[in-house]
Amino acid sequence: MPIRELWRKGKLRISPPQDPIHITHVAVDCETGEYSGLPKEWQEILCNHQPDDEESLKRVLDILNFYKN
Repeated sequence: MPIRELWRKGKLRISPPQDPIHITHVAVDCETGEYSGLPKEWQEILCNHQPDDEESLKRVLDILNFYKN
């Protein structure tokens, strides 16, 4: 039986997360626009990323804005 059909009939149940842990908290300094609390791996990606075109730069900015909000 397809998953959608099981879901509609109420035979498929998805439980909520069990004991989630909040590990990362990223903050933005409103005056400087700098981020703090980024994991080391994220910092390396952002620092080493050299956007080669407008689309790449837009993607990086979209990601940063997503986490900013």
